[in-house]
Amino acid sequence: MLRWVKAGVLSSYQTGGGRWRILRTDLVSFMQARGMPIPLDLAPASPTVVIVDDDVGFASALRRIVSARRPDARVLTASDGFSGGMLVSEEQPHLLLLDVQMEGLGGVEVVRRIRANAALNSVRIVIVSGFLTDEAERELLRLGVERCFRKPLAPTVVHDIVDAMLPPPLRVAQTRA
Repeated sequence: MLRWVKAGVLSSYQTGGGRWRILRTDLVSFMQARGMPIPLDLAPASPTVVIVDDDVGFASALRRIVSARRPDARVLTASDGFSGGMLVSEEQPHLLLLDVQMEGLGGVEVVRRIRANAALNSVRIVIVSGFLTDEAERELLRLGVERCFRKPLAPTVVHDIVDAMLPPPLRVAQTRA
């Protein structure tokens, strides 16, 4: 490790006492980039995906597709905009898959509220809706939505979204008992 640090390959800093320190995130990134297994005590939390859609059947299918693609991810659902917004605020997911047209609080307003909260800036939002107008799509993209898709959605498209929007899965080192 010290050789990598001194060669500048592994980011580090030196304390006033001359000891080398490596940030956990730098070490995990370094190990990931080189295909090294990550020890369990260094592994970051599993990625979280929130699905907000008033069509319970569609949300359930989407959940199954995401979970099959990324078994390491936590996948949570909500069936209305208000509950979905609260869930996003509590969980701060990596990815939000959001419908536009829902009873009560619609998708556009959910996006406005999420983007108004600086603590949620890192949440990546993808719209998946059967009622997406060109005008709504322009507004959503202006508000900071990553992409917009119209229903129905092929599982391969969901796989592409998940692959692009979530951090890559970690190879975690197996411990012996």
